[in-house]
Amino acid sequence: MAAMLTGLARWFALGIAWGALARFFMRLVSTTPGFSWEGTLAIVAIGAVTFTLTGFTATAMARGWSGWWRLVAVPALFIFVGQGLAFIPAAVGTFAAMRLRNVWLRTGALVAGLVGNYLLLRSTVDFNWLQPRTLLLGHLLAVVTAAWLGLQFALAARPRAARGSLDAEGASSERASRAARRVTA
Repeated sequence: MAAMLTGLARWFALGIAWGALARFFMRLVSTTPGFSWEGTLAIVAIGAVTFTLTGFTATAMARGWSGWWRLVAVPALFIFVGQGLAFIPAAVGTFAAMRLRNVWLRTGALVAGLVGNYLLLRSTVDFNWLQPRTLLLGHLLAVVTAAWLGLQFALAARPRAARGSLDAEGASSERASRAARRVTA
């Protein structure tokens, strides 16, 4: 139980980092730069909740729990509502790249998602007044943020591990015994 709570704390911290990165890129590409604590805290909180839910699901699948635990991550999909629609191309491309087996399909999905996301962001608003470097950095951070989100959902959707006895770190007892044999040999 302590290992699970520690894992959830890590996912929560990663969500806060994701939210901070998302807020930073939004500030870079905004046509009316402004700052409000309410908006910033909302973005960071949405990231923290999303990563905690998907992280819990990823941990449950790694521990071999029932596939029904995937339903915990469903509310995290609301991150794509409203302004989150701009994250969909890179998130889907990264998700597909993590799930496909063929290296060419993986590469194609990833490149299509990342480039598609960049082009979508580039075409949505007139950014002529911004400095080109600031705009480019903002777009690249947006694409990285969206790809990171796709990676997080891919971790939550990975196949369920075989059930077995798990030690404190979550490794199977077979894996732990193999490691112990290597150390003693």
